[in-house]
Formats: sequence, C-alpha cells, structure tokens
Amino acid sequence: MTFKYRILLNIYLLILLIISGVDIVLSRERDSLRIIEVTAAADEEFRSQYNWIEEIRNRMEFVSKVFEQEVGIRFNVIHFRKWNSDNSINIMQLLIRELKKNIPKEGSDIVIGFTSQYSKNFSGDYDDYIAGLAYSFQDYVLIRTVRSENWNRLRKYQSIIHELGHLFGAVHVKDVSSIMHNPIVSLRAMKFDKYNKQIIKITKKRDFNKGIESLSRNDIERLINLYQKIIEINPEEGFPYFYLSLLYSKKRMPEKGELELKKALKLNKSIAQNYVIPVYLRRIKENPDNASAYNDVAYAYFVNGLLSKSVHYNRIALKINPYLPESYNLSGLIYLKKKNIKKAIIQFKKAVDNYPLYFDGHFNLGKCYYFLKYYKKARDEFELCIKLKPESAEAHIFLGLLLMKEKKLDEAIFEFKVALFYNPSILEGYRYSGDIYFEKGEYQLAFENYI
Repeated sequence: MTFKYRILLNIYLLILLIISGVDIVLSRERDSLRIIEVTAAADEEFRSQYNWIEEIRNRMEFVSKVFEQEVGIRFNVIHFRKWNSDNSINIMQLLIRELKKNIPKEGSDIVIGFTSQYSKNFSGDYDDYIAGLAYSFQDYVLIRTVRSENWNRLRKYQSIIHELGHLFGAVHVKDVSSIMHNPIVSLRAMKFDKYNKQIIKITKKRDFNKGIESLSRNDIERLINLYQKIIEINPEEGFPYFYLSLLYSKKRMPEKGELELKKALKLNKSIAQNYVIPVYLRRIKENPDNASAYNDVAYAYFVNGLLSKSVHYNRIALKINPYLPESYNLSGLIYLKKKNIKKAIIQFKKAVDNYPLYFDGHFNLGKCYYFLKYYKKARDEFELCIKLKPESAEAHIFLGLLLMKEKKLDEAIFEFKVALFYNPSILEGYRYSGDIYFEKGEYQLAFENYI
C-alpha cells in the first residue's frame, strides 16, 4: 500500500466514522480509560496476502479509536507473532483451540488471531467470507478474512469490532444500526447499542485471567439487569440467558442459574457444544465421583441431540448415585425423544419416588398423562406442580387446558391469566383465553386476546 493511498483511505474512513456519529475527538469527561494489551498472531495464509504487520496495525488502530470513543477502551498491540495454522481444520471452534495451544499471551491481556483459511463449509459464492469467533469473558479472539476486491474494507474492521464486543459480553440485538446486529447489514454500523455499550463499560474492568470472577457484586447486579432488559426486547436470543446463568452461579443462586441455562440450551445448541460441555467435562476430570457433573454433561449432550453420549454419561451418573432424580428425569426425556412414552413415565415416576418434591419430574409426568388422555392423573400432577412452584406459567397453562376439557371455562381463564401474570410472553395464555371467550360468544374479548 503506497503512502498516498494510505492517507486517502484514512481520510475516507474518518469521514465515514463522522457520518455514522462516532466523534473521533475524545471527550475529557468520558469513562475511565482501560488499556488492553494485545498479542496479534497471523497464520501463513494471512501473511501471504498482506504486508501483514502493517495490515494488523492499521486495523487495530481503527478499531481502537471506535472502542475508545464508544466505551473507553484502547487496544495496544505489544507482540506480533507468526502462527502456522493446521490447514486440515476448517471449523472456527477447532481453529481457535489451535490458536490457544500455539500462541501464548506473553504478558498481554488478550490474543487476536488472524486467519485467511478458506472454509470447506462454504461454496465458491462465499469465497469473500469474513467471520470471527470470540467466547465472552475469555481472552482469545479469532478473525477470518478472505481477501477480495468485492468486500468493502470497512467490513474487515466491523468484524473485529463485533467479535471484540462478544469478548466483553455483548450479545446480538435486533437493532440494525448496532455493530452487534447479526449479520452486520450496514457499512455505517460502527456503534454499540445502549445496552451492549453499558455491558462493555462494566466488563472492561475485569482481570482477563479470572473472567467474571474478578467483577464486584455491584457489577454482577448491573449485568443481570442489563441482560434481562435485552431478553425483554429479544427473547429468542440464547446467549443472554447463558450469561445470566453464569452470573447467578457467581451470586451462589444455582437454581436460578440452572433455569436460565436450560432456556439458553433450548434456544442455542452451540452453547452446549462450545461452552457448557467442555466446562462439565473438566469438572468430571477434577472430581470423577461427582454424579451431578455426569448428569450435567448428559443433559447438555441431550439438548445438542447427541442421545448416545447422553445415555452414556447418564448411566454413569446413576451408577454413582442411584437415587439422583435429575438422572431419572433425563432418562424419561430420552425415552420421550424416542417416542416411548410408557418407558418415559416409568423413569419420571422413579424421579419423584426418590424426591417427592421434584418439580420437573411431576411436570413431565403431567404432560405424559395429558397426552395419553389420563386427565385425572394429569390434573393431580399439575396441581401439585403449582403448589411446588406457583410461578410456573407452563403448569398454569396445562391446568387451564384440563379445566377447559371439564367445561370449567371461568376457572380455566383464571389459570391462563395467572400464567400471563408470571410470564406475559407465553402466547398460549392469550390464545386459549381467546378460544374460551369465542365459545362464550364474547367476541370483543376474544378478538383482544387473539391480537
């Protein structure tokens, strides 16, 4: 790149930043500045296409300006390292593991790896693909850039900003003007939305060797509040639930943490594969006699659709502790997945026999009885569920359905209203209430619930 071309390019990028609302002139009143020291590593494919050190330096200078203005973070590259990546690896999750194995931090806070490997997962139409991977609250980032004249240079900056946002706990949002929208659809998207900006301003304080363990109680509370607000806007995104599970565990609230984790795993299977399973396997290695750890791994494999591995680890859990209700409950879920409802019932019964106050076992038994049309047994289970956990919107919905079948319509509507009180986003509460009002000839109320 000639000196003249570089000057013109920087002027062009500066103009675009100003247009997008990012003021490069730094305010004296901004938040306290955190300097993040970086080790940058480039694989042989990346090094063959660029004056690689100058290329990385230019990108990081640009990215640093954005972060410094937005959230008070400055990136300082202290090491440039060569990295010969394994060309047989074409999956980002495996490639970042290789990066961690081969490139130490050498006193830096984080490592950013740059690769230009083509992925076998994409057709020729995707040769221009730019992707990245960063695990939140950790310390390694991987950026893939395939050089092409068809890609605007700004995309290469945006991918780094986006992935570094993830490193600090930022999550995908629906706001297309945010750099955290997935995919990035606008070249002018260089700013963080308000909630992700607040998240990064909190997590930038952390010690990168300790993760969220280094954050204060007040910081944990603020993060919980921010992720809950993001969930209200976008309840279908899995990672906010996962981060809530980590934060609740940090607060020593394991039941809340487990509930949020289950929501996360249902919405995003990659969470189980990339985050949860490796952690649980390390826990087993550290304590091979921990039955609950085996059950946790088994459940994560179950959610990820790997039933044979789930069965394997669940059997070990029951061998260590033959009274563990969670393992019998998981066995029942596996049988349901295999469409064997009668064997599932046997396992759910074992779960509640070993722990009569076990909500999940009673709830799953109730569902089985409901679908088999054993309505009296189903009602007994769901009424018990509500005694055990009055805030369970799903239990109120099922009890309402059973009351509908008994033609106790006013009682059914009451249960649906209670369900909506505890979970306003549970659409079945509105739909079934609408059905009842329609049957009663109260069409205006039916219409209000349907819409």
